[in-house]
Amino acid sequence: MRLILLFLIMAGTARAGEFSVTLKAAEEGALAASNQYKSATLAAEAAGAAAAAAASPLYPRLALEGGLRYNAVVTELELGPVTRRLGDNWNYTLGPSAYYTLFDGGALRGAYGAAGKNAAARKAEAGQVRRQTVFKARAAYFNAQEFQCSSRKGAKAQKNRCMPAFLCELCGFARDKTGL
Repeated sequence: MRLILLFLIMAGTARAGEFSVTLKAAEEGALAASNQYKSATLAAEAAGAAAAAAASPLYPRLALEGGLRYNAVVTELELGPVTRRLGDNWNYTLGPSAYYTLFDGGALRGAYGAAGKNAAARKAEAGQVRRQTVFKARAAYFNAQEFQCSSRKGAKAQKNRCMPAFLCELCGFARDKTGL
């Protein structure tokens, strides 16, 4: 009981604080919180990676191939009374291979070009989503500033302490000589 009483005595009166978010902080916060912007950015990165991967069929493909098999019958060579086996039951091969598509009717080059254009479109889309998100953040910021401005007018509060000049002009405040 004493603890609650002490807490109530020390708490004091609660007051509403000033609106102290800057425009830059509001924009950065909106971009950090926007799932649509994050999704568009990641889609643009994925499309760029797919475009880079679409170029790989245009180049020769190199491979290291090998094989191992068991032969049940081994060829023998008979030279008179001497019989000679030509190898053993195990047969293996190992070596490099190179493959290249000489003619495909332009399908590979067309797929590469289409993937590049898709990546560019996704990047432009991400830029558009970014601009929309920043615009929405600015609109919300200025609406909050306008609300603060109108509440200051009604309460005859201190003049334009945290608003830009053009907002003060919109709200009817005149800036004082200190620039505050």
